Amino acid sequence: MFLQIFLIGILSGLSPGPDFFLVMKNSLGFGRRLGIATALGIASALFVHITYTILGFTYIIEKLPSIFITIKLAGSLYLLWLGFHAIKSVKQNKEQSGTGSKARIG
Repeated sequence: MFLQIFLIGILSGLSPGPDFFLVMKNSLGFGRRLGIATALGIASALFVHITYTILGFTYIIEKLPSIFITIKLAGSLYLLWLGFHAIKSVKQNKEQSGTGSKARIG
């Protein structure tokens, strides 16, 4: 049973999908180094998901709802942190490009 779940996880990771397009976008837009980092990040996430599936993490979460709530809150905070930094970087990029174009005109 564990081997079957592991093989399904590996095969789903190898099939092209949104992950493939994300790696391609980052590679073409930002270079080989960031593309490799993206691919390694996706691979490590798949490894984590497959591992906790095999170890029966779902069963533990089902029996201890407080752990599930903690994981959901941590995930929510992480997504908020990512969103905040994404908005912050867009504002900084606009400010930098805005001052650069004004300096050229004036």
